[in-house]
Amino acid sequence: MRYALRTRQGILVAVGAAYIFVLAWFNRQPIPTTALLHESDNSLKLRTTGSSHLGTKNKDIHWLEPTQYLELSDTPGVINLDAGLLHIRLHTEFRTLQARQPLGGLLKVYRKPLQFVKGGVEDAWELLFVDRLPGPVRLTYLDRTRLRQPDGQHAPRRLAVLYYVADQETMAYATRIYDLESLHKAKYFDAAVKKVGPKWWELGNDTEAAVQAAKIAAENWLCPDDELKLADSIFAGAYFRQCVGRAGLKFHSVDVGLPGAQDVIEFSLRGSTLLYSRLNDVVR
Repeated sequence: MRYALRTRQGILVAVGAAYIFVLAWFNRQPIPTTALLHESDNSLKLRTTGSSHLGTKNKDIHWLEPTQYLELSDTPGVINLDAGLLHIRLHTEFRTLQARQPLGGLLKVYRKPLQFVKGGVEDAWELLFVDRLPGPVRLTYLDRTRLRQPDGQHAPRRLAVLYYVADQETMAYATRIYDLESLHKAKYFDAAVKKVGPKWWELGNDTEAAVQAAKIAAENWLCPDDELKLADSIFAGAYFRQCVGRAGLKFHSVDVGLPGAQDVIEFSLRGSTLLYSRLNDVVR
């Protein structure tokens, strides 16, 4: 009798536990999972083509950044999807035809629309502008903090590029700081296009077209299509400094010289403050 009672109690407990388990199973919350929204076509990857003008110690550095954020006080990190996406590519050593400074740095900036439609057709990267730095690049720092300023606005994102130039037997260091929020049309663009004609971008790969494109880039600051075979040769020209693409857009930038000649080993940018440390500094 006692054995039968214990068996019945065990069965009731087992049935109750099974009921609770089944009930919990059917009322469970689904586990969140990711879903593929869009996959880029192989022909539309980042511009990573090689170049015969790169130095032996060159490093290609890439950044992908939203073109613009919406200025909303309650949600400062909202991206403006209509403005698209930026691809910033930096060659840290780029061979040039300048006799005194044969090595420089080269920055290329591209833009494309943001599309979140699975299976949709993507637009190709559009070259916005090319900027050549006076010397090889030692360090870089992208400040994405967007600190709030006294006026309530957020500080712009800034890309700081530290480069050096040989000055007799010493090295002079300087920083070029690009304001990523300042994308604007170059003042000279409309007049330059009017002067050379709207089809400067469509020049071919033959020698005569390359000479003409090099002259346009050096004198009028209008970029050739950088997919042309001779584009990097044009960017390496002795008189080339910078150029803009078909949209005529570029970043505002400033160059800041750093005192001293010792190697810079640490480097960062926070808001409007530039921090760096040199070799053998007593205080860092």
